Amino acid sequence: MQLKPLLRQLATTFEVTVDPTFTHNPEVTHVQFVDPTEVLASHRLYLSPDSGQLVQLAYSWHGHRQSV
Repeated sequence: MQLKPLLRQLATTFEVTVDPTFTHNPEVTHVQFVDPTEVLASHRLYLSPDSGQLVQLAYSWHGHRQSV
């Protein structure tokens, strides 16, 4: 599934705030919780628990961590 439709779907159930610089729309085939220092792989959406019951979403774009 493409990332932008996935975010819209999540927003129907959860409060979703998207970084205004977010422009990519990669294909997501896996979702997993990770340590923020873990090496990222393509086609994965990474969930990093944050304070206050927030979850930070990130993905790999040409080897670089991109926050959503």
